[in-house]
Amino acid sequence: GADPCLPAPALTPVSMDPDIVQKAKELVKRVQADPSLIHKTEMSFLKDFVETFNVPAPPQFQDVDDDSDFDDMPGLEDPAGSSGQPSAPPPMEENNTSDEEEEAEDPGRVEPDDDEPAEMGDPTVEVTDEMREKATPLKIEASDLLASGDVVGALAKYTEVIKLAPSALAYANRATCFAKLKKPNAAIRDCNAALELNSDSAKALKTRGKAYRMLGDWELAHKDLTQGQAIDFDEGTDEVQRFVSAKVKAKHERDLRRKKKKAAPRSSGTGGMGGMGGMG
Repeated sequence: GADPCLPAPALTPVSMDPDIVQKAKELVKRVQADPSLIHKTEMSFLKDFVETFNVPAPPQFQDVDDDSDFDDMPGLEDPAGSSGQPSAPPPMEENNTSDEEEEAEDPGRVEPDDDEPAEMGDPTVEVTDEMREKATPLKIEASDLLASGDVVGALAKYTEVIKLAPSALAYANRATCFAKLKKPNAAIRDCNAALELNSDSAKALKTRGKAYRMLGDWELAHKDLTQGQAIDFDEGTDEVQRFVSAKVKAKHERDLRRKKKKAAPRSSGTGGMGGMGGMG
């Protein structure tokens, strides 16, 4: 037998057929675009392979959120930087700026869009395996276009997906495109549709929160971002969330000061007539 004291012989590198490698890449892309494919009988080998790494296969016919395309959303940077962990807003000094001054100081604010609503498909339709199969190449094209920076092209492809096989993820992905194009109202409309189909869609919640942030609707943005982060935390959204939380706190402080100023004249104008009750 082999001497256990001797080192094991080096393994000879195996060269891979480029055609096989390319086909493997295409298969992975298809599964990434539609994770439910991994549950098909002919794909059981891939499902078994994935699970050997103690990674559960994605649920059947359920959208999988992917927030990697939020990294370069315009105007959503947090000036304070990222902590890498969920965090409360940093302590703030008293803020005496007005709402108008706050808006002028925020370069991330955009004018509300009032375009004609995009085609919404029929979200009530029962999507069949055949419809899902036909939509998969379109999802891949949309993802590739978005990765290459062609947001308008990606948006058009996601619209085709929505018309063919509407899903929460399809609406949320198109909402991301609208947000990148600085069309927050259109993004909110798609996120609403996504959340009608899946109320726990972290992607839809976070995209809608970022759209509200663009409009300066701090309370609504804070609510959505907090809920989305609780479902699926990511550092990029944490930056936006802390920025929004600081805005909410500043607004509450201004509202409190206004209430105190309104109450002050009334409180100082009463009293002083005490002691008059004995007259008569």
